Amino acid sequence: MRKPEHKLTLFLIFINVIVCTLGTGSNPKYYSSKYGARCNEKCQTHGKSYLWCMTAKGWDYCSTKENVDYKEQPCREDHPCGKYGKGYHWCYTSSGSWGYCGMIHNASESKTLLYKGSSTMSTCWSDCLYDEKKQYFWCYTEVGWDYCSPLPEVSYKNEPCRLDHSCGRHEYAYTWCLTNSGNDYCGSIEPGECQHVTSVAEKENSKTVVSCKWKDKKNKKEIKLTAEPDFTIFAEAFTWKNELINFIARWKNTYLKPEHGSDLIISNHLKFDVKKVENKRFHSLQILVNVHTQCRRSNKLAQVVLPDHAEVPERFVRLAFLESFRHQSKISVVINESSTDKQ
Repeated sequence: MRKPEHKLTLFLIFINVIVCTLGTGSNPKYYSSKYGARCNEKCQTHGKSYLWCMTAKGWDYCSTKENVDYKEQPCREDHPCGKYGKGYHWCYTSSGSWGYCGMIHNASESKTLLYKGSSTMSTCWSDCLYDEKKQYFWCYTEVGWDYCSPLPEVSYKNEPCRLDHSCGRHEYAYTWCLTNSGNDYCGSIEPGECQHVTSVAEKENSKTVVSCKWKDKKNKKEIKLTAEPDFTIFAEAFTWKNELINFIARWKNTYLKPEHGSDLIISNHLKFDVKKVENKRFHSLQILVNVHTQCRRSNKLAQVVLPDHAEVPERFVRLAFLESFRHQSKISVVINESSTDKQ
């Protein structure tokens, strides 16, 4: 028979293993700048003047914080870590220079929708963004990078799937669909915190296009995105469809504060516009074409109406912008709170 002291030691070891195992679930994972491969060791200087790590493809630059470069210089707020048409991740820094940077995956982050890769059908943990150099949308998954679709029922090049051929495997090992120009890869989009309202019955007496469930520190909340057709949205909005999706991913709620009004970012052709409507207690958020249009045509590509009495996380605001562009409608964010959970 084992002694009580030995049993206690085994019990403590078992508890320690469980705690360590549970603790690793939320640990961030670091990905390198050029290869986009996961670091196999700590991202640190290792005796150099910059951050780097070893990956399965060799050594590469990396970052220990989001939107900070390989020399620990913060990226400019209007230029977060990204590819920007290059073969590596980089950013302009607040010091006036530029630097390599790496992506960071935090497994505890919630997702409004689950974007799936075409080849692996694994869930994207990064945004599904457009690569200007390669001219397609892609994302990072747990098993590497993959093609993805930025909107429902479009290809990885943002071309609509044919109405008679939705995105799916269709007897192949990857997801694809027929388009008007041929056939292409596509990625499915599944419900996360949110789901698209598609049934006719649900839409009959409602303008809701997306329904979400979200819980903050106190209450469970239901967020609905309601659509109202907006004929002032620029008729040729799809001219900027790829740039627009990348631009939406850069939205930050700090732009709602008056003191940051002059800091609103712009891209090559687009800009955000934020107005507080005092007597109605909401913000009107717009994405505008940052160029002159002919014949006084509207230069609005998307509009979101956001209540100012409740804090809405950035990920829901970004989704609202996407739905506004997709439906060519003004999207209102409606929040319903349930009773406070008892601890």
